[in-house]
Amino acid sequence: MNKDMVLGGYFFSPSGDREQLKPLKNPSEDDLLQVLELFRDNVGVLGMKNNACDDIDPEELSLYTESGRYMLLLGENDCDGEYNVRTLHNLNSPGGLQLMHGEPYGASTIVDDFDPVITAFREYLATGNVSTDLLY
Repeated sequence: MNKDMVLGGYFFSPSGDREQLKPLKNPSEDDLLQVLELFRDNVGVLGMKNNACDDIDPEELSLYTESGRYMLLLGENDCDGEYNVRTLHNLNSPGGLQLMHGEPYGASTIVDDFDPVITAFREYLATGNVSTDLLY
């Protein structure tokens, strides 16, 4: 799989200032980990897009963060031309909907453990995909 990754996004600092990240083209793993740490405890949105993806490959991995809660989305095109989204699955969720950035999402898609977020971004950077064991 060809890869041409771009990492970018924004977060709100503890003082409430919006911090826009300068897009990083083909970031190193160290760059990626440093950027991810900015999102661990802040409110924000981070995306890593593969500009070289084929018509049926994963296209973008997106992270929404808020109050120590995380929602991870992998958008991919399938062979039928459909756009599918895979997410983390919180087996301990209370069910129903939870708000993330003011919008309702299935509670099972929101987690409070940052480790799977790191794992998914590292895997996407290295391979251009994330295993279906991690994102359903």
